[in-house]
Amino acid sequence: MDGRIRIAEKENDIESRAVKAYQNGKKLYIYGCGEIGRILETRLRSSGCRIEAFTADRNYFVQGQLVQDIPVICTSDVLVQKEDAAVIIGHRRQKPCMDWGGAGMEVIDGDIFSMHSCDSSGQLDYEFVMQHLDRFQQTCDLLEDDKSRRCLEAYLNQKISGKFEYLKDCYEDNQYFDKELVDFSRIRTLADCGAYDGDSYHSFRKNFKENTGREYEGRAYLLETDPDNYKKLKKNCENWKNSYALNTGAWDKRAVLKFAGRGTSGGISSNGSIFVNVDSLDSLVEGELDFIKMDIEGSEYRALSGAGRQIKTYHPILAVCVYHKKWDLIEIPQLILSFCPEYKFYLRAYSRYCQELVLYGIYGGRRK
Repeated sequence: MDGRIRIAEKENDIESRAVKAYQNGKKLYIYGCGEIGRILETRLRSSGCRIEAFTADRNYFVQGQLVQDIPVICTSDVLVQKEDAAVIIGHRRQKPCMDWGGAGMEVIDGDIFSMHSCDSSGQLDYEFVMQHLDRFQQTCDLLEDDKSRRCLEAYLNQKISGKFEYLKDCYEDNQYFDKELVDFSRIRTLADCGAYDGDSYHSFRKNFKENTGREYEGRAYLLETDPDNYKKLKKNCENWKNSYALNTGAWDKRAVLKFAGRGTSGGISSNGSIFVNVDSLDSLVEGELDFIKMDIEGSEYRALSGAGRQIKTYHPILAVCVYHKKWDLIEIPQLILSFCPEYKFYLRAYSRYCQELVLYGIYGGRRK
């Protein structure tokens, strides 16, 4: 690409196809009644559509269940009805267990996470992108390689449209630890913000050994706010020398905040049902950090704000998720530069969905 972001999409394909089917008299079903299924129903209701029912596979079906005042019925029962209907795939399963198309139903599939956001101020949609295109272009101009720029353009178009075609040639494996970008030999101390049960730290140790030929024996500060995840993390830390599990979230100051637990995607939320401790990395870690990973469900900006001393003084490698909130791609690079203008940026995608988008910040740029 020539460096200019090209926005080819204007509307969400999942939503527009569902609205068209409904206007043509088809009954709408959502396959999956979890968080994403509920988001789909809310979005389609706002577009004037009525969902006939959520459907669940027999292993998950509960008789008489209601989700958002809409009945949940067994998937096999929908297929038996043989009615003129459309089913919207509302979860991440790659291949639905039922042959909807073979049953004569219209199947509406796409990137369901194109409709998802941790940001209560709204979606990253066409209107938002065009309103702030100059600022997205500023981010694009900060990216150091064509791979990053193509990734940004693909992400924005897929986030607008929900079409899988954009990220399908961009995403890769090995999230947070790109061997072309991360100089493992310099890492002696790290912070993993959003450590879950230690899965990402386990991946780091594997990558460290593959790239240096030795076991990692440096220090690791592993932050996890969710109480259940923390118990698993603490247990796993017994197997890792110099690892410290902290039941604390990364933030810009010490505080006690509400937290909504959702397994691997729990986060700080005013609607949370439990209270958790949070603090800044600058307060939690007195010495040098060489690597900081952040995947904390929309708290990345606040957490980076609390790591200014680390970034200014020690210049750690940064691997920060920038897909949770619509402002992240615009604001997070500028925040890092406000602490240290010598940082260089690279963008990588690690999912076919509009998730797992990681901004790498590297002081002076990657190794040549």
